[in-house]
Amino acid sequence: MEQGTNHRRKPWLTANEQVNHLKTKGVRFDLISEDDAVSYLTKNNNYFRLRSYRTGFPKVADGKRCGEYVNLDFKMLVDLSIVDMLLRKALLPLAIDVEHFAKVSLLGAIEDAGEDGYDIVEDFLRENPTVQRDIYHGRSSAYIEGLLNRYSRPDFPAWAFMEVISFGSFCHFYHFLREAIQ
Repeated sequence: MEQGTNHRRKPWLTANEQVNHLKTKGVRFDLISEDDAVSYLTKNNNYFRLRSYRTGFPKVADGKRCGEYVNLDFKMLVDLSIVDMLLRKALLPLAIDVEHFAKVSLLGAIEDAGEDGYDIVEDFLRENPTVQRDIYHGRSSAYIEGLLNRYSRPDFPAWAFMEVISFGSFCHFYHFLREAIQ
């Protein structure tokens, strides 16, 4: 174990080993066969994501099966994974629209406040220095690269800045501006 870490490294498990591990936790394979579960874990989803859906299921409180899941079948985890995927597909376009119109609204508020669009970004970056670092690390696309090359650090206008930051940083910027321009 590396110095400074307080967790134990878990071994890599093959899909067969993952199924066996789930069985030790009380997960059943009545609604889907173990072979089909192995195939699903190999071709459709990963174990870490799929097992996260088990947390909503009760566990046996005492006795020989203490700590195992009560009546949890692997197929239930698959079904929850599918529902999650469908929900994300339905919500993503809505989230993109909300983000777009929030940006439009924010630019209007900046204009109404008489800001030039540059000073407010500089103020935000001064208070949130990790955002600037995040802009330049790990993000590349032709669209963003062009904006990053056009404006020197940290001299971004708000309208360009909002296009190169992550959604999380945009939420922080949004809250910052609500306070700053009121």
